[in-house]
Amino acid sequence: MNGGVESIMGKEKKDMLPISRERVEVEGLYTDEWGRSEYLYRGQEFPADLIMGSTEWKLTELADHPAEHDIADDFENTGHSGKRRSGQVE
Repeated sequence: MNGGVESIMGKEKKDMLPISRERVEVEGLYTDEWGRSEYLYRGQEFPADLIMGSTEWKLTELADHPAEHDIADDFENTGHSGKRRSGQVE
């Protein structure tokens, strides 16, 4: 009887959506589970929701011209988190 559940589970997509504090691997527009959209660069951390905390993010649109390198490399030993919005470092 347990085999039925396992076979159904095996057919489901096994990929999990990235969550807050994980590193962005693909630059583009992401939407969280609460409907908030944000453009994220490769190397940034997925942000947490201020009220709900950790949240899942889904890539909704690929970047037209992705950055040539990982922005985290720019901040490797500086103590900065590597987060940027509109080209600005926080």
